[in-house]
Amino acid sequence: MAVLEVRHLTHLYGAKTNNPVYAVRDVSLRVESGELLGVIGHTGSGKSTLIQHFNALLTPTEGEVLLDGENIFKDKQTMRAARFRVGMCFQYPEYQLFEETVWKDIAFGPKNMGLDAQEIDRRVKEAAAFVGLPQALLDDKSLMQEYMDDVSVRSLLPSRAADVHKGVCGRVLVVAGSRGMTGAAAMASTAVLRAGAGIATVATADSVADILALK
Repeated sequence: MAVLEVRHLTHLYGAKTNNPVYAVRDVSLRVESGELLGVIGHTGSGKSTLIQHFNALLTPTEGEVLLDGENIFKDKQTMRAARFRVGMCFQYPEYQLFEETVWKDIAFGPKNMGLDAQEIDRRVKEAAAFVGLPQALLDDKSLMQEYMDDVSVRSLLPSRAADVHKGVCGRVLVVAGSRGMTGAAAMASTAVLRAGAGIATVATADSVADILALK
């Protein structure tokens, strides 16, 4: 069974106006555990609209998005759960990193999951170690800019491979605009997570070369 499956997804902007526009029409795809799938197209081709359905940022006009076989739009609970399990890394990390230290930014997700302080700290440190982020980085404000790409990836993902396979943490990483992933460590992180934790990765780009940089 695919980790992420899209079935006949259509998204229509302005459906109730005189000039409706199909951003995405009848798209189906499957992404397996550990797989990297590239979605390639020019600006305005519908890439961003498509991927925003993967963690319920957008609701489809028609079609389904399945995460481990379950339709994420079944109810409010499944939509909320999808946002913990499908990490969205946008093209410019400076727009999605808002805490003053790396530790606080990585901890943002676990805090919103309602975990206690000890578990949050453990997950942050394991997460950093898993992709080789130095412990010295966690509380050093001056290093935030240097490691911005790396942190933006790491802050979206689970702390333990075992948690992934149990289905209690992230299953899918979506990289929106791989051209923005300039850090070598950040690119390596996506490969490590696919191989070591079975993370399914979907990346959008303008060219095949941008996607291959993440392999």
